[in-house]
Amino acid sequence: LVPPAEGTSSTTWAIVVHGIGGRRENGYRFLPILREAGLPTMLIAYRNDRDAPPSAEGYYAFGLTEWRDVEAAVAYARANGASSVALLGESMGGGIVGQFLRRSGLRDHVSALLFDAPALDFPSIFIAQMRRLEVPLPQVLGPGGMLLFRLRTGLAIADTDVVDTVAGFDGPLFVSHGAGDRIVPVAATDAMVERRTGPIEYLRTQADHIMSFKEDPDRYRATLGAFLRSAAPARDD
Repeated sequence: LVPPAEGTSSTTWAIVVHGIGGRRENGYRFLPILREAGLPTMLIAYRNDRDAPPSAEGYYAFGLTEWRDVEAAVAYARANGASSVALLGESMGGGIVGQFLRRSGLRDHVSALLFDAPALDFPSIFIAQMRRLEVPLPQVLGPGGMLLFRLRTGLAIADTDVVDTVAGFDGPLFVSHGAGDRIVPVAATDAMVERRTGPIEYLRTQADHIMSFKEDPDRYRATLGAFLRSAAPARDD
């Protein structure tokens, strides 16, 4: 748990969820912004991470199992004084957050969502990657690979599309995504933004995957900082 900057304190906690194969330290670039906004921040690990226990099936599940680890973090925050949480997901972390919103009984405690290049539609991501790599017959081999994954793990990749779930979240949402993303096509984020009716700040850049911050750190800090101020988390001071 990283405390907020001195002189600021919010009863809203931030929980940062990294992407597949990443580490909780990936969230360091967000910490100064979150601390300045007064949000106590948790950088979490989840099952199958290097510093976390393995799952029963031993595979990352694109949010279908990992959402329970976010639920545990939210429960911890609530038990330790948080009135609400802001969930920040990068890459697959966005899909995990989406599954939490879809499945968890604690979802009503989420006051804001923050995303960086979120992987919200894994079936489409798989097909897009096959096309980028010029794999033949992606519309045939892609579903075949998903079927094999289901036979091996009991988990259905088709259930990992959370675009509608995120679009339907009625609280404030910040999302950054680059048009040059070679891993998670920006089209799913564009589609989610089009469907949104709740408040949203969309920082659309030209960056590659999770590189929007690096493309222009000052712009990123200013935009996310302004969003957090407008979201007006509850303060103790």
